[in-house]
Amino acid sequence: MITRKNDLHTESPANVKGGAGSPTMTYFMSDETSQGIGRLFAEVELPPGASIGYHQHLGEQEVYYVISGAATVEDNDKQKHELGAGDSMICFDGESHSIANNTDEPVKIIALVTYTGLSKSN
Repeated sequence: MITRKNDLHTESPANVKGGAGSPTMTYFMSDETSQGIGRLFAEVELPPGASIGYHQHLGEQEVYYVISGAATVEDNDKQKHELGAGDSMICFDGESHSIANNTDEPVKIIALVTYTGLSKSN
């Protein structure tokens, strides 16, 4: 199956997970085409000052892979860590995280949320 760039769905929701601004999310795979392995497969652009708020994953995990720019992430420990192009982080099932662009340049990441089937809250 091939999907062309012009056929991808893009949106810019405000205040994702309580974060600031409006990240642009371009979905390159849908719930249907993922065949049950996950719910989010997107290239996300965080403009300067934008963020995705601190949130927990239950029954799923999320990977951020930085394509360009510099992002500040908070992991389960709530400590801030800087990520640059080529860096990644994973938020495992039951853990929490956030991401922010505190620079003057856009940040582009790939965000993947896949189901684990094992919730640590059970």
